[in-house]
Amino acid sequence: MYYNKKVESISMEEAMESFQSDERFLKQEYVNNYFISTIFLVIDHNMTDKGRPVLFETMVFGGKEGWEDLEQERYYTEEEALEGHKRIVNKYNNK
Repeated sequence: MYYNKKVESISMEEAMESFQSDERFLKQEYVNNYFISTIFLVIDHNMTDKGRPVLFETMVFGGKEGWEDLEQERYYTEEEALEGHKRIVNKYNNK
């Protein structure tokens, strides 16, 4: 299923528009040699048929080999995603 940030189901056409929108990017920043990005996924990433849709994700890229995927967390809400982003930024600030 496709969703907007209000966690309302949307059509495939609306989802395609959302994918192209800069509004998907909640926070992105460089911390030391790492790039931390938190986005709205549009597509539910809950891999079960139970529970709430998983619609937000924080990824950490970097490392000694270049742009490796170092860490990933997923969230149900925008608030959780922003809190997770802040926590991960603090973690990589101390590396």
